[in-house]
This record gives sequence, structure tokens and C-alpha cells, in this order.
Amino acid sequence: MMESYLFCYHGTIHRDGEAIQKRIDLSKARYRTDFGKGFYVTNNLKQAERWAIGRAKDEMVDGILPSGTVPVVVYFQLDIKKLMSLTTKQFAQPTKEWAEFIFNCRSTGMNNELYHAYDYTTGPLADGRTNILVRKMLKGIISIDEFLDGIKPLHIKNSQMALHTEAAIQCLKIVGVKEIEMD
Repeated sequence: MMESYLFCYHGTIHRDGEAIQKRIDLSKARYRTDFGKGFYVTNNLKQAERWAIGRAKDEMVDGILPSGTVPVVVYFQLDIKKLMSLTTKQFAQPTKEWAEFIFNCRSTGMNNELYHAYDYTTGPLADGRTNILVRKMLKGIISIDEFLDGIKPLHIKNSQMALHTEAAIQCLKIVGVKEIEMD
């Protein structure tokens, strides 16, 4: 799986893309994500484009994009050899273990804490209303199997890598930034 990350992408908006070109700041990352606080990339360019468009739409005011919110994809080259020397958790498929890991990362993230100490994590992208399902799990309304069914990816090609430490971030080299057209 790692070989497919030789090049990877991060979808965002223009002003954040400019900041990323200067320095990836892990302190700006959110905790309540699939694999916990980290800088997220994918090896699927279309997925990164969707992330960028979604991020831009979140910024829209009355259907208008404010200055600096044009969607962009940041292109990276990944030093796999260097990355492989770091600690990792990898999921090839959406399994029960993957679902439990996501549940633990997202529920721990509610307290602005990180569930694990890995340098990076890779695996399928959870689909569905993950945070709603996390709350249902916490209340005992659904089982882990129901949680898994609710977050299984619609497209197995939608994968993600979360870089959690500066050592992992150092494995990325920016290749370029491209603006994305919105529909």
C-alpha cells in the first residue's frame, strides 16, 4: 500500500495552501478526525479535489467565496524510505479493528486529546455521519458492528494518510499547488 503514496495530495483553500508551502503547522490540525490530530493526505487526486471543494464551500457566504478561499490541491512527493523508519498503524481494509481505531480517535478527540502515539496512520476513509455514530456508540445505542456498517467507505479507492509528528511531516516535499474549478 505504501508504494502508492509516492505522490500524495492535500485538498484545502488558497490561503491555507500558501501557509502549507511555508510550513505545515500540526498545531492547526483538528483532533476529531478518523486517525486523530494530524496533517492528512491522500494518494487519490480526485479525493483531494473533493476535499478542496468541500473546504471552499464551508467558507462560502451567501454563495460567494471570500478572498483567499479558492479551492486548491497541494501536491507532495513522499519519501517512503524515510517514512517507513517511523512508527505506524496501517489498515488495508475497513475492518472491525479499523472501526474501533476510528471510534477511539474521534471519541478521544472530543477532549482535544490524541488516542495513540504513532508517527503516521494509513487506511480507508470513513464515510457517513461519523461523529453522529460516535455519539451513538458512546451512549450505547449502537454496537461496533453497526458503527462499522455506518462508516464503511463508499469507494475503497478513498484512502488517507495522517501524519501526526514533525518526523512524519519531514517526509513530505511540496511539488506544487493547483487551483481547482468549482462546479
